[in-house]
This record gives sequence, structure tokens and C-alpha cells, in this order.
Amino acid sequence: VEHPSTETNPYVYYSYFPKSAIREKNIIVGVWPHGGNMSNYDYEYHKNHAKNTLSWLSTFAETYKIPLIVVAIPRVDELYIHIIHPGTFSTTNEMYSRPDIKLIDAVWGQYIPSLKEAGFITNDKVFMMGFSSSGMFTHRFAMLHPEKIKGIWVGGDEAFPIPVEKLDGIRLDYALGTRNFESLTGKPFDWETYKLIPQFIVIGENDRLKNGILQDARDMWTYSEAAIMAALRWKTCEA
Repeated sequence: VEHPSTETNPYVYYSYFPKSAIREKNIIVGVWPHGGNMSNYDYEYHKNHAKNTLSWLSTFAETYKIPLIVVAIPRVDELYIHIIHPGTFSTTNEMYSRPDIKLIDAVWGQYIPSLKEAGFITNDKVFMMGFSSSGMFTHRFAMLHPEKIKGIWVGGDEAFPIPVEKLDGIRLDYALGTRNFESLTGKPFDWETYKLIPQFIVIGENDRLKNGILQDARDMWTYSEAAIMAALRWKTCEA
């Protein structure tokens, strides 16, 4: 089902309610945050990718008896919106600002209430998942809004964050850590809630840190520093 944009939310989202979930007594909604793919200034492009993503996820929805949502979040060259880049907190462009807040409106402001109104007992927390940039979005959304997450599955997130302010003496600002979290978001990082979230993270040995969150070195580090940090972060997470 295509859900149109509203006066307060310019994003379109798509939902799939599986027949297998009709008799479920405690429904948990699954969220794949966006359709991924490449930068494009035509919003129809991102709508089509979100729709196509939901289409191939429908089998998953039927198998595990969970409704699914994919939001059509734009992606452009100058700002990596798909990963909730720090720049999305300051931009004045409504289409590019705070995609996490717009997703909250779509899921918790619109879709979950519609299921409850239809008589379904629905959990207020969701299972969020994604691969590559969708995985990066998922990981950062869980850090920003841990109270809304039941669990996450993340694949191919080569620049994944860890919930610390620094590592081996190197500061970790958002979106790689939490050093400036409160000054950026207006609230402290909720470690006590975040640490309770089950997280399944898949990163293959051939995954390489490339552009992603580090495409703008002025915001983060140089490529060489980033490569070192990737290894340190993974070692820390394994420990």
C-alpha cells in the first residue's frame, strides 16, 4: 500500500500486511528504513526503489508474520541522508532534514495507530533492519531512539557506530560515536536503554570502508584514519 505524504511529512512510505499475521495476538512491525540505491534528485526514483524493496521483502513478511514498512527517503550527492548524516540536523531543506523524525511520524504517528484502530494488538517497539546504507540508518536510528526499537539486524555497515565518546584517544563524534551527542540532538545518549537492544551485525571480511559516512572528510577523518578506526571499532565490539 502506498501512503502519501502529508502536510507535516513530505515522505511517502509503503506498507505490506501479510495474510499470515491476521491472527497474530502481538504484532511487531518490521521497518526497512529506505530503498537504498544511488543519489538522484528525482523523488519518484526513491519512491520506486522503496516500493521495489518492499516487494522482495514481502516473502520475509509472510514467513515471519510481521507487517513491513519501507519509507521513500531521498538521497543526494551533497548530503548522505540515508545514514542520518550529522548534516541532516542542521539543513534547512525540509526534504533532507531529520529523516529519523519523518520515519517516526510514518511508523508511530500513522501506521501503528492505524493497525490499532483496525483492532490489531500491536507492539509499540519495532524490529528494524537494513543492508549497507539502510543498515547504517538502522544502526544510527537505534542510537538516536533506542526506546522505539525491539531489535535490529544490520548487514554491510562498514562504518558502524559504537556507543562511546572516544576510542584509543581518538574522539568519536556522531555519527561514529557519542561525544557530541547531546549538543547535536538536544538530549543525552540513552545508554541504559540502548544496551538492552538485541543487535545482529553482519560484516563480511571483504567489506571495505569506502565512501559512506566518510565521503565528506571535513566532517569526519581522513580515509587512512577511518580505516584504522574501522579495525579498532570492530575489535572493541568483538570484545
